[in-house]
Amino acid sequence: MGLKTRATFEEALADAMRKYTGPNPNILALPRTFTTAAVHLCMKDGDLRGV
Repeated sequence: MGLKTRATFEEALADAMRKYTGPNPNILALPRTFTTAAVHLCMKDGDLRGV
């Protein structure tokens, strides 16, 4: 897919819906990702002991 910058979140969402996700996107948006402390995301009930 690659990295594509957009001026607004709404513009990026519309582009993603048109090209990738269809009319019902399931997107995790983290607008402060690179301006605050890092977070760790994992699946519910995810067992990471073998990683």
